[in-house]
Amino acid sequence: MKFTAVVLASILSGLVAADVSSVLSAIKTLQSAVETTDSDVKGFDKSQGINGALSIQSTEANIASALDSLTSAVNGLDGSSLSDSDVSSLTSAIQGVSSAVESLLSDLTSKASDLTAVGTQTIVQGDLSDLSGKTYALESAAYKVVPCGSVSAISSAFASINSGFDSAIKAYGGSASGSPPAAPQGCAASSAAAPASSAAAAATSAAPAAGSSAASAAAPAGTTSAAAAAESAAPAGSNAVETDVVTVTDCPATVTNCPARSTNAAVATAPATEEPSVAPVQTNGGNGIKAGIFGVAAAGVAALLM
Repeated sequence: MKFTAVVLASILSGLVAADVSSVLSAIKTLQSAVETTDSDVKGFDKSQGINGALSIQSTEANIASALDSLTSAVNGLDGSSLSDSDVSSLTSAIQGVSSAVESLLSDLTSKASDLTAVGTQTIVQGDLSDLSGKTYALESAAYKVVPCGSVSAISSAFASINSGFDSAIKAYGGSASGSPPAAPQGCAASSAAAPASSAAAAATSAAPAAGSSAASAAAPAGTTSAAAAAESAAPAGSNAVETDVVTVTDCPATVTNCPARSTNAAVATAPATEEPSVAPVQTNGGNGIKAGIFGVAAAGVAALLM
């Protein structure tokens, strides 16, 4: 079993390598055809007449055939099986042939007046439109196999080629037919979504903490939440205390220094470890102090009123 697995892995690896090799070979074939035609275009002069122009046009068939073969080879690739080295080799090769194509298109644009003068305007325009469509097909195939990390470089190379086709076709009085395929948007979206998700998660996790802290700070002194916060915030080894604010609403007439008639709040402080109890405070013959507070706080108020 182990031997079989090793053999199978070796075969599969060889197939991937062969596929990449065939693509690289097809790219070289295309580049050679492009450079041959470009050399003829550069050397063309209108004095060569229609025959010289048709000689150049005949080489267009080699470029068209090479584009079809390359597109077929790219479609045969399994993108998930490509190694980083494979991707790097393919990207470099595509960028290399891109430069060759751009050079040819630039020279055709420069020679537009000469080629038009000998009567080949419509022929060149049709050839360029045909090659442009085949380039779109190759670009679409490439986007299906290259990983996200290489999309930018591939997209840039094809964008330059497509721009060259547009300029050349316009130079011969035509307009590009169809539109180039759009680069995969998922690559940019995924990378942008990751930080956003992280930020959202951070905000979510931070929200309860911020809310709890704010609630503790905003809670009126003397409430259970404030007391719990005070106890939890006390440094280790220190004596925590509990402070309660008492609102005095009424006093007997005999009490001259009544907190209810003062702008100062009555505050009672006691050790937080004492067990709280609720009890009204009574004064001699007077109305009860209506406060509903911890007993230890009430005792402090009663001492104040005595």
